[in-house]
Formats: sequence, C-alpha cells, structure tokens
Amino acid sequence: HSEANTIVKVLHMLRWAAERVSEEKRLADNGQPRPDVDRWYCRVERDTYFMPTNFKNFVRLHNLSTYHAHYLGVRQFFEASHFGIIFNDGGPGICLSEEALLRLGPILTQAPTLSKGRAPDFEKCEMASGHREDLMLAVCLREAGIFPSPLTTDERGREWFGIRPLRAVSA
Repeated sequence: HSEANTIVKVLHMLRWAAERVSEEKRLADNGQPRPDVDRWYCRVERDTYFMPTNFKNFVRLHNLSTYHAHYLGVRQFFEASHFGIIFNDGGPGICLSEEALLRLGPILTQAPTLSKGRAPDFEKCEMASGHREDLMLAVCLREAGIFPSPLTTDERGREWFGIRPLRAVSA
C-alpha cells in the first residue's frame, strides 16, 4: 500500500467498541454499574504473546476497577522530548478499562480526519495516516484526561507488560 493507515484503523476500532459498550450499558441497565461485570479492552498486535491470566492477576493485585479510567501498557519516554507526551507502546499491548474506553469514545467521534497525505503533528487527536497509532492513542486519551498508569512498572523498574523476550530479563 502506498499509504499507511494503522492510526485510523485502531482509532476507528476503539470508537466502534466505545459506541457498542455505551449502547449496551444504556439498554441493559440505564447506565448503572454492573457489579458482576469487570470489562477490560486490550489491543494487541498479532505477534504479541498476551496472557489473560497474568493480566487478570495484575488487575487483582492492584485492585483496579474497570469503573475508573485506566490506560495500561509499557510506558515509553523516548518521544517525550519530541512530542511532549509519554505513551504506552502498542507492541506489547495496550489495555483500557471500560471507563477509559467510554471517556475516549466522544473524543474519537469528534476527531477530525486529516486530508490525504498530511502527516499528523500529534498535538491533537486526529484520524490520520501513519503507523504511530500508539502515540496518537495517547494524544486522544490525554484529551479525555487519561494518562499511562505508572503501576505497570514495579519498584525495581521492571515492566509487567514485557517488551523483551524472557531470556533477556531472566538473568
């Protein structure tokens, strides 16, 4: 393909998911919390080894509620000086609580679409061409007041969402 469209695909996927969840909540219980349902929405790449049991254990360990906005993943700092934002790397996976997804939905619905060939500047949430979907998602979440959680790094600096092969960190 002559033009990359990962950003627009991921943002539309999350917009669609937010609309479905919002509609489901409206129809099922008039927006009241469902105490028996704890929903998380994870976007993983096709070459990601994601273990739902480990994720559930992490959520339980930190007593995270899906009714609060959480944006989980491997925090990346290397673009902070260039774009002024810390974001979660899309490679190892990004997980959003239901509340985060619902708060993100209206931002994505209102996001303008950049004209073909115009590169995003990552200053505001935009439907754009390109492969930096993890960075654009962080920009959109920032507009919703949601930032990467520091809980995904333990007190020794180890990440819960591994970005390196286990053999690289097992010594």
